[in-house]
Amino acid sequence: MSRIKPFSHFRNIEISVEPSSVPSGLRKQSQFHESRRVDAVSELLYHFYMMGAKKQIKADPPPLLAIAPAALQSFHSTGGNQAAHCVPGQILISGGTPTDWLLSSEHGEKTGRMALFAGLRINQLFGSVDDLPADFNKSDSRIERYGLREAFLEASRRAIKQGIKDSTKKRTDPEVVYDTYQLYQIMADSAYDIALRRLDYKISNKIDQAASEKHLEISEIYRDTMRKYEPEALKPGFPSLMESVYEDLIRYEAK
Repeated sequence: MSRIKPFSHFRNIEISVEPSSVPSGLRKQSQFHESRRVDAVSELLYHFYMMGAKKQIKADPPPLLAIAPAALQSFHSTGGNQAAHCVPGQILISGGTPTDWLLSSEHGEKTGRMALFAGLRINQLFGSVDDLPADFNKSDSRIERYGLREAFLEASRRAIKQGIKDSTKKRTDPEVVYDTYQLYQIMADSAYDIALRRLDYKISNKIDQAASEKHLEISEIYRDTMRKYEPEALKPGFPSLMESVYEDLIRYEAK
């Protein structure tokens, strides 16, 4: 098989964003950050499904999923801004990261190059951050606390479970990824609503009123953007891209 450059399959999808690429203005920044969150989460769900469907994760022993605080970070902010993670947390599979899982599969050294490429892409998604004012990190943390992390964890569980179930089939099913993202979206919507109600309460009772009003505006834009934005991973053409990535990985392992 000819050598494949890292991320060559994903050359049209922008994940690493330089600080200067973040738009100005609270509304545009909120829309930008939430759309990047949706793209990263939906693509990760697709990776998890494919890892199960292509037997990179197997039913025996059953994988145990957990979510930890985000650790990977593509850059550090300077000045008064902070690096706000796009993904709500780091998914762990039986104690290891998804990349750890790929690189420690039973196929041994044969997984080397292609598994490394897939794992690097997954790390890139988990480490994706945006250079934004601190209010965005504070808004993110509140929504994560009220259920966004659990939404991502539960959708990840379902993606892997369905992938393992489909591992006996000749073809993968892109609809599964759509369904798992819909689960994430429903649970995330609930997390946003809880956070917004909490902020309404704080504003009504004049608790940190100025900050609460700003966080309310950011969170409302987040929610509205998530409801309307179409993730890259759900667009036509993405399933064939993912198939090519994981088929390349399988073919390399078979050598």
